[in-house]
Amino acid sequence: MKRLIRFALPFLGSALIQQLYSTTDLIFAGWYIGRDGVAAIGGTSIIATVMIGIFTGLSVGISTHVARLYGEKNFGKIKRAVGASLVLIAILAVLFVVLLEASAGWLLSFMHIPKRIFLSALVYLRVYSLSVISITLYNVITGILRAMGDSMRPMLTQLVGGIANVILNYVLIVRMQMGVFGAGLTTLISQTIAAVLTYFVFLHTAKKTEIGQIRPCLSLWDTMEILKVGIPSAVQASIITLSNFFVQSDVNTLGVVSIAAFAAYYKVENFIYYPIMAVGQANAVIAAQDYGSGDHKRMFNGVKRSMIFGLVLTLTLAVILIIMRRYLFMLFGKNEEVIALGMKMVCISFPFYFLYLVMEVLVGTIRSTGDALLPMMCVIINMCPVRLFVLHFMMKEHILLPHLVGLYPITWATTVTMLLIGYVWWKRKRFVIKDI
Repeated sequence: MKRLIRFALPFLGSALIQQLYSTTDLIFAGWYIGRDGVAAIGGTSIIATVMIGIFTGLSVGISTHVARLYGEKNFGKIKRAVGASLVLIAILAVLFVVLLEASAGWLLSFMHIPKRIFLSALVYLRVYSLSVISITLYNVITGILRAMGDSMRPMLTQLVGGIANVILNYVLIVRMQMGVFGAGLTTLISQTIAAVLTYFVFLHTAKKTEIGQIRPCLSLWDTMEILKVGIPSAVQASIITLSNFFVQSDVNTLGVVSIAAFAAYYKVENFIYYPIMAVGQANAVIAAQDYGSGDHKRMFNGVKRSMIFGLVLTLTLAVILIIMRRYLFMLFGKNEEVIALGMKMVCISFPFYFLYLVMEVLVGTIRSTGDALLPMMCVIINMCPVRLFVLHFMMKEHILLPHLVGLYPITWATTVTMLLIGYVWWKRKRFVIKDI
């Protein structure tokens, strides 16, 4: 438990700082641009999230691969794996940015963005999409550092980027009155600062260890090992965000007030979502290291402690956020309609967020051994067809926005049920009794 907490705390710190980026943008937009600015930013952010989710999944493949090699203490293979990762991610990131820039207008039309905020949303999306390269580089390098047991310095570099984000929001939005363009430019600059700093930290770390100097390279074996976990993880992440894409599209038909309330809800939700992700990531890295070293008993003991620690943390945060819900939504402006809608959504979904914690721990544990297909199928089945079926039923019955978020706990519950069955089957098949 001490090992888990010591390793997870920097993850939690990074999660809160990451929350600072997007939340600060929306706070400044709410107070200095207005309700339409909040709607323009919130109504389009899901598009970039789909792209980022794909690269986050690929970074899971990289960090899992490196963590297993680190558990084996095979530094020569780690050097080659990192070089191959940089080449792979650089090529894919540039291609996706070009694709996003070219299709921005069509995507906004498909999402039913209201005409009154369409131009603002287009400007924000085009500027924000450029930051995908920096965000991807940061996530990949951070994943490699964490796989090697360093979760503190990525948090510090992100802190520098977060402070820059606050300062730039004030300068570009308040002082220079650049509107949503300033909000997008702020994200681009601050994320680039964090990515560059993290890259130099990694180079310094590599030179001080047996890894040595890193050079980008092509390695078919490493690429296949990365993609074996990375592709299912990327597909899983993109399917989840794609289902949210359709949810956002339906919300966009309900008017600017609903769009603004839903955008603010997502930012408040991140205060519980990111810590859950941090616990899941810490568990996955530790499990991968233990699996690489062959200590399966310690691996599963760690999983149990991750589950206990995560459940206590999640339930505590849920209670605090429900109590503080009004004050949290007041951060994003003083529109009472937006605040009232947001408060209702929090009360409906937050009590069930412990289900998402269970899902993250189980998925991360199975992935840590290189088996990514089983959790991918469990998540995709429930987060796409099941979620879209529930969404269709709710929209057909004209369910109001606050109750619409009820589809999240429903699909979390079905996903956890399937994952628990799959986890028991996987554990019995993959490990003999004496190992665990």
